[in-house]
Amino acid sequence: MNSELNGKVVTALGPVAPGEMGAVLMHEHLHSDWAQVAEEPFDMVKWPVVEKCALPYLRRSREHGCFAYVDMSRPPERAAPWVYRKVSEMSGVHIIVTTGYYREIELGMFTHTLPRFREMGITEDMIRVMMVDNPKRVMPVRL
Repeated sequence: MNSELNGKVVTALGPVAPGEMGAVLMHEHLHSDWAQVAEEPFDMVKWPVVEKCALPYLRRSREHGCFAYVDMSRPPERAAPWVYRKVSEMSGVHIIVTTGYYREIELGMFTHTLPRFREMGITEDMIRVMMVDNPKRVMPVRL
């Protein structure tokens, strides 16, 4: 693992020392669209809902010492990675985005390649933390 990431939590905005997170909400969903059947680009029609409904609560959570949350939304219902980065920047709350590929892994259907992760906005550092690099496939790692 990259020594820069050693002892850090990888968030939507990059590595963060655990002490900077305060209280962490462990299972939240910023956006979960059950009508979406394929992982597609985030529909900007949904942005006003995220901005109106999520941002005020995330900003208020800081008043209570909560500076991070773990987003458990899985594909295809979750928002695009850029949405989590933007919301994190606007709210001042660190967002830990899980991969959510447990269903695909269990069914043997996990086929994303490293270039596909890059297209989805998932950085190399995020991939290294979650997975082991393989030139043809990305395979899950049990931590």
